[in-house]
Amino acid sequence: MWWLIPIAIGAAGAIYAAISGEEKDAARRWERDRARVERSIEEHRANIERHLEEAKESYNFQFLKDVHHSSFRIADEAHKLQRDAESAVATTTRILDAAREKRAEFERVLQTHIPIERRREVLKEVELLVQLRAEVLPTFHTLRAQRNTFVAETRRLNAQTRAIKEAIRDRCGVRGREWYDNLEARNMARRAAG
Repeated sequence: MWWLIPIAIGAAGAIYAAISGEEKDAARRWERDRARVERSIEEHRANIERHLEEAKESYNFQFLKDVHHSSFRIADEAHKLQRDAESAVATTTRILDAAREKRAEFERVLQTHIPIERRREVLKEVELLVQLRAEVLPTFHTLRAQRNTFVAETRRLNAQTRAIKEAIRDRCGVRGREWYDNLEARNMARRAAG
């Protein structure tokens, strides 16, 4: 992963140094938590799907509320991890873009008449940038694929949670409608607060 690359010299080192600590932390969190959250999602998905079959016919308010809460929690975890993945992809994209721009700048310098020693230095910088790109590009592709998987999974979990929430509203009488209305009011207030 790019946040582990020990480049500390020249333009490649400057590009790496420009990454904020927050971005590095998000990337580390993504790498550390991804496998755990994926396992948790799989376990919860299987459990929730079993309960969803029961819930399709259930009018038990407490049971449906518990299934909704479980679904909401796992969707929220997936969404947090998705944000970390998006941050890691954006940072990796910035690294690749900065390396490409710097390499183009160095190649323009090489087109001019410069002393041989400066030419060697510039060629070494270009070589380091090529190395940086070669090390970061596979990580970028992996992160992007993982992010896309989490985006799809988050959408699926959100749709599932919404369906459970609507089942509570539709099947659990006045108590279910009140619970639904209160939940929607809390969600609107949270969105309005920022």
